[in-house]
Amino acid sequence: MKKKAKKYLRRIERKLGINRPMLSVIITLYNCEDYITECLKSVSQSLKDIKAEVIIVDDGSTDRSSAIAKRYVKNHNRFKYYRTENRGLAAARNYGISKAWGKYFGFVDADDVVNRHMYDRLLDAAEKNRADVAIIDAERFDSRGTWESILHRKVFDGMDRDVIHIRNYPKLVYDSTIWNKIIRRRMWINNDLSFPDGRIYEDVAVSIPLHYEANRVAAVREVGYRWRNRENTENKSISQKTDDPVNLEDRLFALRNLFDYANRRMMNETEIIREMKYKFLTIDIRMFVDKALILEGEKAKMFTMKIADFLKEYFTEEDFDLLDEKNREIYGKFLEQAEQINV
Repeated sequence: MKKKAKKYLRRIERKLGINRPMLSVIITLYNCEDYITECLKSVSQSLKDIKAEVIIVDDGSTDRSSAIAKRYVKNHNRFKYYRTENRGLAAARNYGISKAWGKYFGFVDADDVVNRHMYDRLLDAAEKNRADVAIIDAERFDSRGTWESILHRKVFDGMDRDVIHIRNYPKLVYDSTIWNKIIRRRMWINNDLSFPDGRIYEDVAVSIPLHYEANRVAAVREVGYRWRNRENTENKSISQKTDDPVNLEDRLFALRNLFDYANRRMMNETEIIREMKYKFLTIDIRMFVDKALILEGEKAKMFTMKIADFLKEYFTEEDFDLLDEKNREIYGKFLEQAEQINV
């Protein structure tokens, strides 16, 4: 951001003074009529004792979501509703940030819910430790029950400190969801962070830069965010569509961005880069490798070659040697499949 724009922003913030909310919660909404009411109620309850605003960004919903959200806003004066043309989650989140005035901001997906004390805990941790980012644990759920989020177990299992940084705790590379945290608005703006417009997996693309540029990260070691597993097969979430070529392309785009960032900003951070590569191989790429091994025909070829080309560009034999036996076996099968296609 240019210096003049930053000065202008600071003047506006000073004028807001005591009227400025402590927290802005940005809820991005697209065709979630079955879930949005539960989401809004959970956020309202979690902000009960906090000076906060809630910004709903409706990304051009075509179902009853819009009507439900508008009705809720009429009865809750801290809630604001904005509707945009459908441009995707990244654009909706960037738009929400442009409307937010809180000292911190956070995100909630419209099909998820937050626990009652989540934002109390996050704000207390951020303020007490003067941290640019505060994070909290998350769990998965559906109508049948609740279970651990494998991704967040990687972050929180073994964590023995409440204040960390990715330099001294490289497992923060696994903290690649944007909604289990609050972020100091000034830090985000000063580092020109934004979500990549027109792409999915937009939170993956900003997660490592966010942690690296933060002064410190305050960790709340309890579950605060509940991440829904959609059971309706006709309305799956992005993370459930691993057979979609666009999904694969955008995941690889996000990972390329992170490699580019690492080359610019983290050239000497060997431990972080090692952990980053391990995470990409065992989670981000692995889910598409599994799909490529069971797909058939031209789609299987396309998936296989795109992934194989990416692996060849960014990974070495030494990177694969660090994997556990099961992952080495899976990648062995996959690379054999790629060789057969190339014959």
